[in-house]
Amino acid sequence: MPGVASTSICQRLSILHYVNGTWQTSGNLAPVYNPETHICTVAQSTESLSPFAVAQESVPTAATVSVGGRVLTVDGRSIRNARISLTEAQGNTRTAISNAFGFYSFEFVTADETVIVSVAAKRFTFSQPVQVLTPRDNLGDVNFVADDPSMFRK
Repeated sequence: MPGVASTSICQRLSILHYVNGTWQTSGNLAPVYNPETHICTVAQSTESLSPFAVAQESVPTAATVSVGGRVLTVDGRSIRNARISLTEAQGNTRTAISNAFGFYSFEFVTADETVIVSVAAKRFTFSQPVQVLTPRDNLGDVNFVADDPSMFRK
């Protein structure tokens, strides 16, 4: 196959052989890519001559998930207007503001990609203001709990 752009594309190519009414891939040898000529060699051993086709395995699109939670005081009261930031692996940062009940949410987060979620709020400090996550499914319990203000009193 001439004009193949990369090794990863070449590795997804295979020969489909039409045998007894079905397309089969049995007998395929591993594709070989030549980066100088951009030619991918795809081969199959077969015992008969019948219709065949070269096909490329499709690559699934990146799945997305949601990441959210609450921002709370140590005694469980909600903290409104806290600023929550989500930084993606590429460096893009998104911001959400917690609502009156302390909830926040980020939609369309790429699944299986590491993200950093952090919180900041006026009048509150957090012992753990940063969480590093690699979400596979929707997460609704990425909570932040503010430090007890009494620990700062003298």
